[in-house]
Amino acid sequence: MSSYYYTVFAVLSFIFGSCAGSFTNVLIYRIPKGISVVKGRSFCPCCKRKIRFYDNIPMLSWLLLRGRCRDCKEKISFRYFFVEFCSAILWCASWLCFANTSVVYAVFGMLFCTAVLTVIFTDFDDCFVPDRMIVFIAICGVVLCLSDRFISVYSRLFGMLFCFLFFGGSYLGSKILLKREGLGLGDVKFMTAAGLCLGLKSSFFSTLVSCVVAAVVLSILSAINKNTGKREYPFIPFLGSGCIIGYFYGERLVELYLSLFIGG
Repeated sequence: MSSYYYTVFAVLSFIFGSCAGSFTNVLIYRIPKGISVVKGRSFCPCCKRKIRFYDNIPMLSWLLLRGRCRDCKEKISFRYFFVEFCSAILWCASWLCFANTSVVYAVFGMLFCTAVLTVIFTDFDDCFVPDRMIVFIAICGVVLCLSDRFISVYSRLFGMLFCFLFFGGSYLGSKILLKREGLGLGDVKFMTAAGLCLGLKSSFFSTLVSCVVAAVVLSILSAINKNTGKREYPFIPFLGSGCIIGYFYGERLVELYLSLFIGG
């Protein structure tokens, strides 16, 4: 692929990624509330008035309106801008990182990131893990198994098996030993589906990163607020972030570590 077309598609990836981020915000808001995601125009969450088409430009509209609704003047959460920006960056990054190696892996990386962002914020906002997003991630994994060779089919299947055994075992272990859910069943389903997309190496890397970051963040929160131990925090924001990092860097970093270890 020539550098000209490579750059053009990178720019288009950023633009379409921001649009995907706008739709992701729709999914995050509507799915937990049982509202159709395909019917009805976007509306202000405060006054419920329909958003004009020129106020629905990803990122730009939020900045021009200074984060407020044109009609009721109520603040619109920065989260809307943040999700659109993250989606745009991740779509562009997926193209830049993988297009020269595997266009299929690059495109499904974009779709994977969109689905993971949706799950992260529905769990963060409503402690809700939408099954339809898990099914979508699993379908992405199946298509990658059939059409992409960046990661082998066996690695993807073992990645799914590793996530199922590790997180399923953690779920059952906490139920049996602690008599409570230390891990949600939605977390198990999410990681099992993600493992099919990530492959074994990236699944292991994502799990390690997620657990370490979660331990550090929750330890800090516990030190700040002594009542933190009595609260339950959603784990998928950590898992999802780890999966996104793993999708981009897990395979390469694990291979680099293994080469250093074997070489040493």
